[in-house]
Amino acid sequence: MADTCLYLQRSTSLRVTRKDSSILRTASQVNLITQNLNSTIMRKIDIVANVAKKTSLPREEVVIVIDGFMNEVRASLSKNESVFLRGFGTFLMKHRAQKLARNISAGTSVVVPERSVPAFKPSKDFISK
Repeated sequence: MADTCLYLQRSTSLRVTRKDSSILRTASQVNLITQNLNSTIMRKIDIVANVAKKTSLPREEVVIVIDGFMNEVRASLSKNESVFLRGFGTFLMKHRAQKLARNISAGTSVVVPERSVPAFKPSKDFISK
């Protein structure tokens, strides 16, 4: 699968190119592929809809709460503080050391500087359920 490239063309068709073969898909097949990809991803709007349905709260209030939660997590991580939620997990910043990487297309080596990246570590309760 690593050899697969997707190209959207102006003719509302999708060309899937592999090293060994080429397949042309119609727009209806592209819509099915897109729907299948979207069904495996839960977006913020889906979370808002589910919480609003389960709590009988208006969507606008749920959006405010979820946005507030996300902003607080983002603010804490930017201050290099971890966010621990019992039974769920921990949001934390991980340090990545400087490393040497390759730019394959140019054939050169590139130094990737050290940096901190956000990470999530699920709790044991989260993993077991």
